[in-house]
Amino acid sequence: MSKLADSAMETQIVEAKPQKTVQELVQSNWNKIAAVMPRHMTSERVFALAMSSYNSTPKLAECSVQSFLSCLMKGSSLGLEPSNVDGRGLYYILPFWNSKTRCYEATFILGYRGMIELARRAGVKEIYAEAVHANDQFSYTLGSNRTVTHVPKLDGERGEIIGVYMVAKWDGGEHLSYMTLDEINDVMKRAKTWNAKEQKITSGPWLTDWEAMAKKSVIRREHRWLPLSPEAQEAIASDELSGAEIDHTARLFSEPVMSLGNMEALEPRVAEPEPDIEPEPEKTASAPAQVTASPTEQTKEIAALAKDNIVF
Repeated sequence: MSKLADSAMETQIVEAKPQKTVQELVQSNWNKIAAVMPRHMTSERVFALAMSSYNSTPKLAECSVQSFLSCLMKGSSLGLEPSNVDGRGLYYILPFWNSKTRCYEATFILGYRGMIELARRAGVKEIYAEAVHANDQFSYTLGSNRTVTHVPKLDGERGEIIGVYMVAKWDGGEHLSYMTLDEINDVMKRAKTWNAKEQKITSGPWLTDWEAMAKKSVIRREHRWLPLSPEAQEAIASDELSGAEIDHTARLFSEPVMSLGNMEALEPRVAEPEPDIEPEPEKTASAPAQVTASPTEQTKEIAALAKDNIVF
């Protein structure tokens, strides 16, 4: 056989080589993520939730592998599991349009219950937020001895929500704060899915779970007064940032920047963003293969990056 024919055959063999699936790409980098998980987490369970999160959120297929893996790295380093599927509200991996890079990127979104969980692990014995309705009995007193009294209306209409408050107590201290409806709406207008032209939220949790987002907002605003770990403080603070950014943990992953959907190396997309960037319901994902975490020599480096570059 001629050299030309041999070369052509080799080319055909290379072209026929199948691209890695999303599960294979995540699995090939999983030891780095498993290395930063606290002892209470199960690697196999987190892997299953990660793949189910991807399969239940179609637009994640348009995001880079690094941004998806970086979200998993951040959540795992905090000891939290992705909640796209189980609804626990710890954190979510959602696709958002990055106007700077002009492409979709997987974004770590800390949930309301995730904030509560981080606070409790830090020694906050009691922390909660409540919504105040127009027909409730409510009083809030400032000064050296702050107090809040809230008696919800149990019969009849409670009326519209007029504000939210939070209470946190720990050994040697406590903190409480109230957020008005105008303050809540100011936070909502900074959301990525706020349409300034139409003056409304187009999609996302501010549209589907407004009350939970309002409660989350008052805790996020007051987190600096709570005895949280530096990692928890940064995780909550980063939730206030607009725009999706990939942190330096991306360089730990071996794959090049690729689309999760078609597995081809991509330049930043130049197409205009679609109006609705929220995940749509999809059939339940098939059970992913189990992965057993094994310690690597990179553990210290990964843990340090997850701590120092927690803001995405």
